[in-house]
Amino acid sequence: MPDEPRNSSGAAGLVAEAGVSAVLGVVVGAVAAFQALRTVNGIWVGVLVGVLAAACLSFGLARWWRSPLAPGGATLGWFFTVFYLASGRAEGDVVVPGSARGYSFVFIPVLALALGIRHGAVLQRRYTSGDGEPKTSL
Repeated sequence: MPDEPRNSSGAAGLVAEAGVSAVLGVVVGAVAAFQALRTVNGIWVGVLVGVLAAACLSFGLARWWRSPLAPGGATLGWFFTVFYLASGRAEGDVVVPGSARGYSFVFIPVLALALGIRHGAVLQRRYTSGDGEPKTSL
């Protein structure tokens, strides 16, 4: 991917960007939620997997789209999916329990996603301000 400002694709492009990002957030959140309780030698590996998956998703989308909108959509998709999977059902089944490990899995990845939103805003400002734009060779 070249280090050039991306072309504006209008309102339809922004809606598509947010929609694709939200779907990716839903998928990554659902896959990671089923790993939330995994431990290895007492280490909460499931929480670490959730944090790493959320951070990779958020920073990857911020870098790809150079915008805070993409990681924002992914954050909403992740958040609603994980909260849905953490809510109890009539049968009593819960994917993410209401314990310290479950709350860690829900909230720490959201912080990683928020850092990706911040990174997207910094990238957008850098590429659209004219100050410090990367030099490209022809």
